[in-house]
Amino acid sequence: MAISRGRSVVLAVGLLALATLCLLPTSGRGQSAVDLKAYKLDGRNPTGTNQTRLGEMKSGKVRVKGPDEAANRAVLQEFAKNRIYRVTYESYYNLPDSGELKPRTGEQSLDVLVADLENLLLVPTPDRDLPKMTADQGEYVVEFGAALDQAVGAVFAKNPPLIVRVNAARLLAVAARSGAPAHGKTISALLTNTYFKDKAGKAMETPPEVLFYAMRAAENLLAAYDPTVLIGQFSTRHSLPEGELVALVKVLEGMVVNGPAVADKAALAAVDNAGQPIALPDATAEPKGVAKEPAPADGAARADAPRPGLTREQAAVVRYYRRAAIRALAKVRFDTVGGRGGPEARPAFTLAKVAVSDTTLSLPATPADAAEAVLGLAGMAPVATATTLNVDVWSGAMAVGMAAYAQPRMAAGDDRTLPWKVTSARLSGAFAVLKRATATTPKLRPIARPLTELCDIVTADILGPLEKDNQAGADRPSVERLSE
Repeated sequence: MAISRGRSVVLAVGLLALATLCLLPTSGRGQSAVDLKAYKLDGRNPTGTNQTRLGEMKSGKVRVKGPDEAANRAVLQEFAKNRIYRVTYESYYNLPDSGELKPRTGEQSLDVLVADLENLLLVPTPDRDLPKMTADQGEYVVEFGAALDQAVGAVFAKNPPLIVRVNAARLLAVAARSGAPAHGKTISALLTNTYFKDKAGKAMETPPEVLFYAMRAAENLLAAYDPTVLIGQFSTRHSLPEGELVALVKVLEGMVVNGPAVADKAALAAVDNAGQPIALPDATAEPKGVAKEPAPADGAARADAPRPGLTREQAAVVRYYRRAAIRALAKVRFDTVGGRGGPEARPAFTLAKVAVSDTTLSLPATPADAAEAVLGLAGMAPVATATTLNVDVWSGAMAVGMAAYAQPRMAAGDDRTLPWKVTSARLSGAFAVLKRATATTPKLRPIARPLTELCDIVTADILGPLEKDNQAGADRPSVERLSE
């Protein structure tokens, strides 16, 4: 049911800004103080001996598994608790009389906690110029990731104030960069509202601030490489088992097409509408068709126009979260995952829908959405054994997506609605990699010439001018050759 915009209490601006900065208030106004003692978990400082032991496991000098496996796991758990549990310490927050928890700056800031955690992570990379991981280091990634995931779960189980949950979720997103498989089920459960339970054991909705960082965690996990096979060789395999990978991709596909169910977080219903919830699509359901939004009477397309039943503020919040889902889905490195008699997901097909703003999307795609989708499409490798990828449609979707991305700057040379220079640099790198892939990927060789031409035209006519980011608008992108 539609919510009266004039009588709604709009929270969109605060949500979008504060969810990212971790400055969300955690208690009602008028409270004298917030006591974190009930939520504190003890993450004691490891001994010097254990610090040495962890360094040896990280460097591959000592195996996690083996004669001392129990003791080694205890060391990993000790470090995981030390890095994660500190988000529950009062020393990292200011406690003003208003009762609002706020993060500190300086040596007691969350950035310090993030840096401390990153120092212990191993992030597998296929870069041939970097040293390859050993099998023992692969064990470290898997086991330390499991310990970190368990520590984050312990923080969530305490049901702490909002800002503590945000910080724990942010550390989960950082930990997922390692590709540890243990994070897969946790992230999927958070995205599908099956992680948190009430006292009766019934599933509860994932808080929106945690949901956002769960999407970031999914993005980092899908960007990671499998630490168990990246041993002295080049491999692009994801770190999750195939079944969990397909399940996570399907959840993200549903969020991209149907929109995450967060519209009700943008505004509070008017008093006379209380108890009448807004009808929202199920973000975890299989993508399904949605009627195309009618164009305004003047015929001009409005990408920010809300769907029936959504205020403009609600549509903005849905898009904000959907962008995070698009970015996560764009980290899948194959056009198809799964199959071979089991469940299958086709992330390239979903990203192509975003690139062309397909009518099955619950909200039209924005230029920024199109850019993220093209980044994913350009970085995907066609599965050699699959027949699902139509390479002509795939390249065509990228062309349409690039035209949509450039449209605001073609209309107004001084448009500042997007970080043009940074985004265009990311796209330039993706198209450079794609151009090189046409010579090495068997499925791309039949269309190597037109695909190379696409890369050259996009780089010269669209991304080149945008990377200059001339504020006076002297260098505007052009889609003339792209259209031809």
